[in-house]
Amino acid sequence: MINTLLNPIIIYWDLSPVETDDALNGRICDELLKARIFVLNLRDTSGKISGASMDILARLQGKQLKINLTVMAGCLEDGALEDLLQRDNVRIYIEFNSMEELSASADMMTKLKEAGLNAGLSFYLSRDNWKDLPAVTSFCGQNHIKELKLPIRRAGDGTFYFSQEETMRVSGELEAIDMSNVKMTIHDPFLWELFHGKANPNEEGCNAARTMMYIDGNYDLSPCPIMPVIIGSLRDSSLHELFVSKQRKKVRKDLSVTPLDCTICSKSLLCKGGCRGRTFIVHQTLNYQDPACPFNLTGTN
Repeated sequence: MINTLLNPIIIYWDLSPVETDDALNGRICDELLKARIFVLNLRDTSGKISGASMDILARLQGKQLKINLTVMAGCLEDGALEDLLQRDNVRIYIEFNSMEELSASADMMTKLKEAGLNAGLSFYLSRDNWKDLPAVTSFCGQNHIKELKLPIRRAGDGTFYFSQEETMRVSGELEAIDMSNVKMTIHDPFLWELFHGKANPNEEGCNAARTMMYIDGNYDLSPCPIMPVIIGSLRDSSLHELFVSKQRKKVRKDLSVTPLDCTICSKSLLCKGGCRGRTFIVHQTLNYQDPACPFNLTGTN
């Protein structure tokens, strides 16, 4: 039996910094509420807090919906940020892409905290900045930043994962850092294990198209930010129509099957194939081992 919810409970929504449709944004907000979505992870990649973000937040203000808004580091100088940080149902995360960028913004982060305004930090891991991860983690602990999020990569940015040598290097550096007062949000199962030294006991396998779905800047709906499979376009269909579509059900059915590569591994009962979106980007199929998996099951990766 395939365990698929009628509606997902978490929606990721990236706003385009170039083009946005206010009328369509309003319709999507109404449909999110009608579908009783629990959590909206809104990401604004503009250099400032966009009018689209402000309009969406205004439409959803006072509703039974938790909102996590991620904005870019440049928004620290945006006057609207302080207002947003005082709202009860909106949690703000500032996204940084390097330790250099974070260091340059340290004074602004301190001023916000001194004013009683606490923003979380989001660090978008990539091949260019992975060496900064221990320093970013240490910065959060030393500066009393309570939350550090390592967000799901977007499919359009390609894949990134640690080699075994890189894992050992980062793991060794993290061991010396006190992270006891920092709440970590980590979606990648192998990255979670890197920080905690063990597999996540609450791991459920891939939840793409089940508990979560993703709206990209072009209003295409996908199972997950990192899975480049389009369920349909919100320009042409409603959220409800796409939630109950054959395409979503097919994706969920495919994801419920453990990859053939992993059937010989006892750990697959917990991880169920790891990040399936990453696998799809690399292999154009779901029936392979996650390339980030530290266990070389096939002898070919």
